[in-house]
Amino acid sequence: MLLLLACPHHPAEEAPLNPEAIVGVTDPALQRLLSDNWEASMKASPLWATRLGDHRYDDQLGDTSPEAAERMRVQTRAWLRQAERMEVPESDALTLELFRMSMDYAVTTEACHFN
Repeated sequence: MLLLLACPHHPAEEAPLNPEAIVGVTDPALQRLLSDNWEASMKASPLWATRLGDHRYDDQLGDTSPEAAERMRVQTRAWLRQAERMEVPESDALTLELFRMSMDYAVTTEACHFN
């Protein structure tokens, strides 16, 4: 117990934006959305992350439990709702539309269990 009390407490900080996830995107809200999606995807699929050169999760296989799949389904729906409410500059419109389409496809195909 003393060791825990001696450890400095670091409040939860917002993760830094992943540069690969936001290349060319100028809208800060869209940058955050894309970066959050990318980070969650890497964490949920560590083998894919490793294959892409992201070695932060090399010691993991990923959670294939029904609970993990449900958490991702809930998060995907939240990302889709967020994207549907966004208004971005014309320069980011195509990126936003592609993201919306990707999230919509994921929601639409949930019953097929492609994950």
